[in-house]
Amino acid sequence: MSKKPKKEFNKLTPLCSAADNMTLLIEDLIEKLRTIVARENMGEGLDAKYIKELVAAMKDLTFVIRNLNDLPTFSERFEMEMVCKKLELDKLKLKENEPGGEEINVSINEPVNKWSK
Repeated sequence: MSKKPKKEFNKLTPLCSAADNMTLLIEDLIEKLRTIVARENMGEGLDAKYIKELVAAMKDLTFVIRNLNDLPTFSERFEMEMVCKKLELDKLKLKENEPGGEEINVSINEPVNKWSK
């Protein structure tokens, strides 16, 4: 193994560890949520704090995984698709406006007698 891939792998190790820790946190929060829901059925209230923590942890985990795997968000993917479609349309318009491909058309708006003898 060369030094460069090992160095890059070492950079990813903390991210993998963070993703694993967040996964454990989410599992813990889900288990607590199950306990709270079971208590709610016995008359105790549901604490919204755990739900907020769960959502925040999932958001952070999603962010880490996307960055780790270089995955675009929904809006980034939508933007990329729109740029590709616009590029295709521009190419089609360019082809439609080219009459012969290698011909150059010049239009002169002034009378010809000014330009020739």
